[in-house]
Amino acid sequence: EDGAVIDDLVLYRVDEQEVLFCVNAANRAADLAWMQQVKRDENFKCDLIDESEATALIALQGPRALEIAARLEAADARPPGRWAFRTAELAGVPVWLSRTGYTGEDGYELYAPAGSALKLWDALLEAGSETLRPAGLGARDTLRTEMGYSLYGHELDLHHDPRQAGLERFLSLDHDFIGAAALRGRTPEVRLVGLLLDGRQVARTGFEIFADDAPVGVVTSGTFAPSIERSIAIGYVGAQSSEPGQRLAVEIRRRRIGAVVCTMPFFDRKATPGDGEA
Repeated sequence: EDGAVIDDLVLYRVDEQEVLFCVNAANRAADLAWMQQVKRDENFKCDLIDESEATALIALQGPRALEIAARLEAADARPPGRWAFRTAELAGVPVWLSRTGYTGEDGYELYAPAGSALKLWDALLEAGSETLRPAGLGARDTLRTEMGYSLYGHELDLHHDPRQAGLERFLSLDHDFIGAAALRGRTPEVRLVGLLLDGRQVARTGFEIFADDAPVGVVTSGTFAPSIERSIAIGYVGAQSSEPGQRLAVEIRRRRIGAVVCTMPFFDRKATPGDGEA
């Protein structure tokens, strides 16, 4: 109701009567409880079914992701369009083949029965043996930070709203929805910005951001970006300190490291690396 964020998620319209919510795993219980409360309050006529334990999700991402998946499917199968999905069978495993991901690369998110996850994992590694490598959430976090993608618990939480996070494109304020009234009447006092740091030291979540020796914000995510070989960070700063090109500083181990506010993404393979610099 106050316009803040409970979670960021993807919705899949399975058919006219069914929608799949893919939520952040850490928010699963809280999301379900909130939806159940809304259902009761609004007297919605629907069923809420938690299929988490029965469902596995494997992300296959990268320049050759579509090619590798195609090796496990019928030769005449066509990939779904970006932000679209279809049912498929890979290596004998029934999946929902979703052309989505959170790395900035093309690829798939594969929803499969939990009991078949290991079989599918092994089949994917064998099919992509020349180039495909396992990667954990740390690698994913580096890639999504390079793209300036917000992550719940970092850039998104119950204390910030989508306008502060620069996500106005996901809002339709001429329609009514929970939180719309609060968002319409609010001018963001803080803004989420990208920072290019001087040197190679890495800013971590919670580090303070300064302007002219005065604290103006806090880092929400930081990493060393391998694609542009720069130390980068994302953080909330006062609106007066959010203009691209503005010089700020981040306190790292009791030292103030210079940084410049920049547009995001930090890296875009369609452009020349570094174009995001102010």
